[in-house]
Amino acid sequence: MNGLWKTAVSVGVMVACSVGWGCGSPARDSVSWRDKELRVVRIVSSKVPVPIPEGVRITFLWAADGQVSGKAPINRYFGTLDQPKSGQLHWKGGVASTRMGGDPRLMALEATYLKVLGSVSRSTSREAALLLVSPDGQSVVEFVP
Repeated sequence: MNGLWKTAVSVGVMVACSVGWGCGSPARDSVSWRDKELRVVRIVSSKVPVPIPEGVRITFLWAADGQVSGKAPINRYFGTLDQPKSGQLHWKGGVASTRMGGDPRLMALEATYLKVLGSVSRSTSREAALLLVSPDGQSVVEFVP
């Protein structure tokens, strides 16, 4: 491979990693992320970043037994997330939530978050973050402690 081609490939990988698509390592079997309440810091839906308004806290707790729970912008949500192999994920029965209403903008954010969360099929970690990624890599949820 010539030098120009290597540079182009390196730049492409850096750009992909900077947006969280398929980079990092499998999430250490996600064990280190279990039983800790994490906070959502980034949502990408079909390659489109979804803004999280200041003051809105979205949480995620993945228990050792696979039970997931958390607080979306308005409602609480829950489900069971199985990890058959390192880095692979499978929702057993999907994600469910309580059904309270609220500010339409927060309800739209919540619907997008739950849709993206319900679509994830793999996990990866990068620095101090857990990333859950859709099969096509175009949707991502990033969590930090």
